[in-house]
Amino acid sequence: MPVCFAIVAGIALWYLGCGQDAPIERAARAPAGAEPTTAQGSDGPGVAGAGAGFDNMALDRPAGPPDDRPTQPAAPSSGDCGAVVQMAENTLQPVDIIFGVDTTGSMGEEIGFTEANMNAFSQQVADAGIDARVILISGPKDGMPAVPVHLDGVCIAPPLGSGSCPADSNPPAYIHVPQPLTDWDMLQSYIDLYPMYRQYLRDGSFRTFVSITDGDIMGNPLLQLPINSADAFAAAVEELEPGSSAWASWRYSAIHAFSPCGVGNAVGAVHADLVERTQGVSGDLCLQDFAPVFEDLAQQVTTVVTLACDWEIPPPPSGESFDPGRTNVEVTLDGTSEALSKVPSSADCGARDGWRYDDEGDPQRVVACPSTCARIQSAAEARVDLLFGCETVILPPE
Repeated sequence: MPVCFAIVAGIALWYLGCGQDAPIERAARAPAGAEPTTAQGSDGPGVAGAGAGFDNMALDRPAGPPDDRPTQPAAPSSGDCGAVVQMAENTLQPVDIIFGVDTTGSMGEEIGFTEANMNAFSQQVADAGIDARVILISGPKDGMPAVPVHLDGVCIAPPLGSGSCPADSNPPAYIHVPQPLTDWDMLQSYIDLYPMYRQYLRDGSFRTFVSITDGDIMGNPLLQLPINSADAFAAAVEELEPGSSAWASWRYSAIHAFSPCGVGNAVGAVHADLVERTQGVSGDLCLQDFAPVFEDLAQQVTTVVTLACDWEIPPPPSGESFDPGRTNVEVTLDGTSEALSKVPSSADCGARDGWRYDDEGDPQRVVACPSTCARIQSAAEARVDLLFGCETVILPPE
């Protein structure tokens, strides 16, 4: 697939023998593509296997953090302890796609087109090696007679959805938020319903909204809501997570009417504005051919994602055990290294650099704070070293 970033894919994970049971004189650095060997000064062949080492090499780490960000508390250098190197396969960042489907009375065919194309869309993204999650905001297909405004809702078939209408959610890949949408309240609903789907959005994910509607927010002068323009919506998105960079970069795509075609249709001027300013994908609802639009959307998703910002904690070498209180993180961005400190939870990240565990009670992964993640993803070259064995340095509260 096309790649639009240049970040080192290999992430070095360092298990450190700081304890008395595993003295190692100096750390081992794994050149890209190097074959594992037993680390010098280690316990010898007995640490081979999951914690196999590499030939020893001197460490040359530039000192101090770049630019004028506040200095982090000093973390142990990897040179203070011995190390056995493991290479972890880095992954692409996950993608969270928030669909909003208008279920007003003129959307009967469009609801059917959405149901028919959703599985092919999600499969195309999955085939690119991307972990995608679809969150659908729309009325449920409960078989109830149509009310004056709304038709019956949407139900997604397997394998993405459960196919059991109206309970078609199939977590974690597909979540249906059962809320009817209209052409005049769609943008408002994305914001107002945020507490209902926030829990399904992942840290560090690429996020995009996709609206499917035959109307426009400004199309009904009698039902105007506060969020009725592209400017108002963009400002509201920025305030979804104050003090965090979680929504620093997002996109908006839409299938909307390019011209006043059909009964009840209106040109989606606000949708077009949002698509243009966020570089999303736009499709003409008047053509009644959704397959190419869904294909274009999937193609964009697969080309704009960058590297993920969380890393699996590798198994310790034979005879060793993982101690969550003895982990530190160091990043090297474009040749400059700096230590990062740990925050207790994602809420403590704010706009600061740092890292946390995915689960404090049972940690499986190390997760970068959003600010750190943004810096990693924007660097021309990036490396993350996980230093295991020395007491964790905690980031003090602001």
